Amino acid sequence: MFLLTKGGTPSKPYQDKKTVVKYIRVNAKEEVLNGSPDKRRGVIVDSGTTYTYLPQGINAAFNEAWKMALGSDSSATSKYHNNPTKMTPEEVESLPTILLVLKGHSSSNANNENAIGMTRSHKDMFKESQSSEPISKSDVVVAIPPTHYMEESRGKTGTYTARVYFTERYGAQSILGSNVLMGHEVNFDIGRGRIGFAESHCDYSRYVEERDAKQQEEVVQRQQEDDIISR
Repeated sequence: MFLLTKGGTPSKPYQDKKTVVKYIRVNAKEEVLNGSPDKRRGVIVDSGTTYTYLPQGINAAFNEAWKMALGSDSSATSKYHNNPTKMTPEEVESLPTILLVLKGHSSSNANNENAIGMTRSHKDMFKESQSSEPISKSDVVVAIPPTHYMEESRGKTGTYTARVYFTERYGAQSILGSNVLMGHEVNFDIGRGRIGFAESHCDYSRYVEERDAKQQEEVVQRQQEDDIISR
């Protein structure tokens, strides 16, 4: 797990070129991040759960990384918590993006290693030496920007609550809820026992336009090929 300073996502990073964006690793062992050493008890991915619940054991390491990500900021957000907090939209957007690194299937990702959702596209991750836990170039990066994990109160405009909770006891299964799945296309491959993640704009109107444009291009291409053959 990493924190990416200044928010944004891999496909839509922070745009101010004058500001250095940093990857800060949450210094915890893999079994602590997963909540259990038992590989048969994996993390639950559940779109029916609104929020995300991670192991209690990484709370201290996450808070340490959080403080480093915010630097000298002395506001109420300098310590990660789940208490309602008055913030402006700009302050929310400037919070770190949480990057989950998931173990990738090496052979399936052999041709995807340069994709934006692969660790290979984030070289600064490999420069981090805070943890001895290695990451692979075939691993997958799932980004949770602050606009997804900070929820604004319906009744109190400008009041936000962090909805990633560090509450699961050791041995329990963590839950990646819908605020992690937002902004992603998720493929549940039941037959192979795998899950695939890819960033998505999640804009249906745009999807329809792109689909129709592609279909039109294919029609034009077939007509051109038919004209060549008829000649």
